Amino acid sequence: MLKAAELFDRTQLKMCGPVPWGTSVAEAASGIYVITLADPASVLVDVLPAAKRHRWNADQEIIYIWKGNEAF
Repeated sequence: MLKAAELFDRTQLKMCGPVPWGTSVAEAASGIYVITLADPASVLVDVLPAAKRHRWNADQEIIYIWKGNEAF
């Protein structure tokens, strides 16, 4: 499975993180933001809704990617 560092390497983008969950992001520039899990094995798949469970990739670190269009 693709890890965040590999994603940034492959796309030749500079990674400016990580930023722990619940912490303000100090970066003011627009860019690509990636939410990852520190320990994918810690997710309790059994508690996910049955309709969503089949979408979960147990070893996947990256859970969300989006493009920030403007500074905060």
